[in-house]
Amino acid sequence: QEYPGISMSRSLGDLSVKDCGVIAEPEVVVWDTKKYRQDALVLAASDGVWEFLSTETVASMVLDALAAGKTHLEALELLLQAAREQWKEKEGEYCDDITAVLVSLDGRAKVSHRQAKGGSGGGGACMEGLCHRCVVA
Repeated sequence: QEYPGISMSRSLGDLSVKDCGVIAEPEVVVWDTKKYRQDALVLAASDGVWEFLSTETVASMVLDALAAGKTHLEALELLLQAAREQWKEKEGEYCDDITAVLVSLDGRAKVSHRQAKGGSGGGGACMEGLCHRCVVA
């Protein structure tokens, strides 16, 4: 019997690989955002961002960019560029998915999304469309 690859299983929560630890029920966490500062941010990123960058490095990179007057989208562009550079340094042309979302908790709902530029293409390489950033600011 054929089963989907792990990427398909992870994205859909396929029950056929439940024994491997993949579950179809998402873990949902709800936060009361009223108890945080108005300028609080939530950064969610795929494992391709975290593979070679620590939490402290990522937080510093994003917060420093914002403190320097960069937009949320520009801060994410710097983060994803740094993640891609780490992949290239450590793994050559191969690159896992690099996606990040930055959400401002101040109640505004303007959304920006752009596709990254300059994927390397080729079999197993970091292709166009694998690097994304999305901002809800």
